[in-house]
Amino acid sequence: MVFCLVLVPKRVSNLIKGKIVFLATASSSSKPNLVCVEANNVFEDKILITNNMMCKTIKNLKQNKKASIAVFNKKGAFQLIGVVEIFSKGKWFGMVKELPENKSYFPKSAILFSVKEIWDLNKGVKCLL
Repeated sequence: MVFCLVLVPKRVSNLIKGKIVFLATASSSSKPNLVCVEANNVFEDKILITNNMMCKTIKNLKQNKKASIAVFNKKGAFQLIGVVEIFSKGKWFGMVKELPENKSYFPKSAILFSVKEIWDLNKGVKCLL
């Protein structure tokens, strides 16, 4: 399966970076799960999230790599659809371990969300970027 990467526009990135977002996953049997997490950083077409205590979420992501992120404020609301990779060592895991907001936690892994689609929820349309 081939996916095209979608660069996250600045107006969406500003709503995400360092903010609480809603991360939705589903198990292999399609049972949904939703958590509120901080999006640590945005890199062009990727969003970095720390796994400090996401049991069901990680279990789901190991079974089904597809996920969705929703974010909103008074200026806009967006849904990002993508696939994830989980890292328990290496560059991405090192980045989340070093974040000041994670100093009182013991990060278990880094979740790297690759954006495939962005939807403008106020207009109900897919963003053509």
